[in-house]
Amino acid sequence: MRYALIPALAVLALSACDIPQHPGGSQFLATNGNRVVPLEQPGTFEVIAQPGDAGPSFFCAAADYAYRRLGARQTDRVVIIQPAGDSISYPGTRGVSFALRSREEMPDMNSGLFLNPRQAGAATTVGHGRHVCNSDRNRGTFSR
Repeated sequence: MRYALIPALAVLALSACDIPQHPGGSQFLATNGNRVVPLEQPGTFEVIAQPGDAGPSFFCAAADYAYRRLGARQTDRVVIIQPAGDSISYPGTRGVSFALRSREEMPDMNSGLFLNPRQAGAATTVGHGRHVCNSDRNRGTFSR
């Protein structure tokens, strides 16, 4: 009789786990440790901030997600559609929302030298964003 309770307790324990579901799909853990959450609009997603994150961290995570999850090309662009601020996906945290654009959709990028997460429209190529991930600051390297 007591062994019959084990499956019931397991179901109860698993149901207590509150894993947020997002309309755009499952979350992604970028190489640098940032969570990336797909948004409702296809090709859009939010990078959730970690303590101490700066522009390169957000662009690294965005490029990693675009390349590994969305199948983006190195020349595609990750573009900020909502600058750093309150998270859309996780109230009480901070995030930056991005959209993936092809080179054809966005032939010119006027983002300047610095990757500024506070500027809507700031963009970089997926290839450059992935390169940024290789720095010590971004805690990760790519194997391919």
